[in-house]
Amino acid sequence: MTSSNEDLIAQTLAENIDSAKVSLNQLLLNNNDSFLSSSELKDYYQDNGDFIWVNSPESLEKSDTLIKYIGKSSEEIGFNKKVFLVDSILSDISRLNQQITDSSSVVYETMARIEFNLSRAYLKFISGQYYGFLNPLRLFNKLDKDNNGAYRPLFDISIQLPEKEFATNALSKANSDDVLEYIMSLEPQDPIYLALKKELQKDSIKEHRQKLILNMERCRWKIKDYPLNEKKYVFVNIPSQNLWAIQPDSVLSMKICCGAFHTKTPLLISKINLVQFNPEWGIPMSIIKKEVSEHAGDSAYFARHRYSIIQNDGDTINPAEITSAELRSGNYRISQKSGPGNSLGRIIFRFPNKFDVYLHDTNNPGAFQNERRTISHGCVRVQKPFQLTMFVLPDLDEWTIDKIRLSVDIKPETDKGKNYLQNFRHKNGAKPLRLINSLRTNPETPVYIAYYTAFPNPSTHDIEFWPDRYEYDKQMWQALKPFLP
Repeated sequence: MTSSNEDLIAQTLAENIDSAKVSLNQLLLNNNDSFLSSSELKDYYQDNGDFIWVNSPESLEKSDTLIKYIGKSSEEIGFNKKVFLVDSILSDISRLNQQITDSSSVVYETMARIEFNLSRAYLKFISGQYYGFLNPLRLFNKLDKDNNGAYRPLFDISIQLPEKEFATNALSKANSDDVLEYIMSLEPQDPIYLALKKELQKDSIKEHRQKLILNMERCRWKIKDYPLNEKKYVFVNIPSQNLWAIQPDSVLSMKICCGAFHTKTPLLISKINLVQFNPEWGIPMSIIKKEVSEHAGDSAYFARHRYSIIQNDGDTINPAEITSAELRSGNYRISQKSGPGNSLGRIIFRFPNKFDVYLHDTNNPGAFQNERRTISHGCVRVQKPFQLTMFVLPDLDEWTIDKIRLSVDIKPETDKGKNYLQNFRHKNGAKPLRLINSLRTNPETPVYIAYYTAFPNPSTHDIEFWPDRYEYDKQMWQALKPFLP
């Protein structure tokens, strides 16, 4: 750009800025963009007044560079650059330069349109990259209803949502010379996101590309207390039907069984704080109503499943003397005795959550051989409960470990344990050993129940693709359609 051209552009922009501001105010007044509140743009320009993108030859050149970068970046993440008005803005920048050369009387209209559209595109792009283009709290917690017609919360992970000040701060930042560096800094730098993005550039399979785009979006959600940043954690992924217990020097992998489609396992973050051995199962009221109550009066059914009916005052009720309506009333609880045959198996891992779900052993290990293992009422059954116990309780002495083995009918490995078992059986016959009831974890172990259909396998680091078992991808794809090619 020659000095005379710069002078002409500077002079023309200055002469038309007041008329451009009037035109911009009209555009702001008519703005109905649902992605970004029009009030934030309006407030910024009312408070500051100054244009950002077309107030000098330098700013116009910066605008051209910026929108080209947004266009290139949007395509790299699998989005349609038209969503960010890239071609329209570039066309207007070219038009403005020509209008300035031709001394056009409508320069101010083009100036206003560039300022308006580029601010919208800029905010839409960086807000989406920083916070995510979708809100999972709104998307996933309006899918399933319970028996009372209320929506069941399926996504119970605390995330940071867009703050009102974000747009104002971002527009102020746009005035600086390092605005491109600022935009780059807002894109997730999480290794998982970067691995998925890298795969997207080379994978041409349509189904794979769709999963990569959706799981990159999951990586944008700003999860508070993100467990994958911890050195040690338990990672449960519903689509892969796997659990990984991860620490710096090792990865323990195992299969899981999780919630069925109509009793989905909720997505959550918590910390395992207690391991119990030979737990009793307090049957949830939802299961009592759907499955157990129809067997009221059938003593053989309750005996076969080792269920006890207990009144609120603690008295045990004879199954032959109770009706289905009474069981559904909520005045009784039903528990299953601990030990072999218990639905929870021999070990349970508890962590605070509002769904009363947990990780646990199972009395049906054959289910782990099934390809589809979405079969539970919401809890997660784990294939290797003893190994997981050792993961969350790493500092136990050998005798304590053997006491756990003895308590859950695993052969002891120390001489002390073997002698103890031999002496016990000599005195008590085949009675079960119950040497340990529970142990607290210290420190507590983060647990993350997540939903990724494309993810680097924690054991191999290879990106793998898994089925959309709860159709969450289907919901996300529909919501992301406005952004897609």
